[in-house]
Amino acid sequence: MQTVSSRQSYLDWLRILAILGVLFFHSAMAYVAEWEWHIKNKETSNLLLELNFWLSRFRMPLLFFISGTVAYFMLKSKSGLAFVGLRFRRLLIPLLFGMLVVVPPQIYVERLNQGYTGSYWDFWATVFEFKPYPSGGSFSWHHLWFILYLFIYDVVFTPLFKWTFSEKGQNALRQLQGLGKGNRIYILIIPGIIIYTSLVLKFPGTNDLIHDWCNFFYWLQFLLVGFLCMAIPALMESIERNRRLSFTIAFLSFILINYIRWNDHEPWDTIANWRSDWRTYAF
Repeated sequence: MQTVSSRQSYLDWLRILAILGVLFFHSAMAYVAEWEWHIKNKETSNLLLELNFWLSRFRMPLLFFISGTVAYFMLKSKSGLAFVGLRFRRLLIPLLFGMLVVVPPQIYVERLNQGYTGSYWDFWATVFEFKPYPSGGSFSWHHLWFILYLFIYDVVFTPLFKWTFSEKGQNALRQLQGLGKGNRIYILIIPGIIIYTSLVLKFPGTNDLIHDWCNFFYWLQFLLVGFLCMAIPALMESIERNRRLSFTIAFLSFILINYIRWNDHEPWDTIANWRSDWRTYAF
């Protein structure tokens, strides 16, 4: 079975652009009135709100998809154990560093905004009480949740990923090559739609891992698809071949979503029992 033999530079550029998007998104959140955030500026911006809403449609799916492709390239030349060790060094250790060094100043500024008067070092000592934020504690991964989720995904699915390089795994992948024909590539989005639609109302996103049942499996789907598309070149070729159709669907659906938003036609604005109404799930 044909496989991708070299690193694809366009994926690196997409990852760079996605990370820049994440930087902009978090920086702008203080000026977005509609969504909750740790600190809010007195003056807010509708322009930043709309830019963030646009970014929120695809920035995390793109990052997890690319992470799946990265796992493929890494496992091509490494054993499963070496891959896990590398992910430990590149993901878990930086996560712990971030939780002890990068995140605490953010929580400290939030506490100052809430009336805290102690010094930073007095505050920083409370981080080592390991009481979770925000319920009275200062220990949190905040925006670094992505690193934790990615580490767990990679460790749990390493045996499956590595199996795909075996003879039996290659035979199994051949059975999926038909997804690269015509428009069948869109079948791969169905699991994500089912997961999100069926779980998001009961388990809204928390990024805390423990209660994040919807997003945990929703993001996982993009990582698995990213790995699969790189392992089966016909799928990546299909994505490129259908790019104009994909852009058209994205553009028209975004216009429709915004028409509903801007005219206050969202289910929770118009339907009394919106949580159980079929139109909410359709939306």
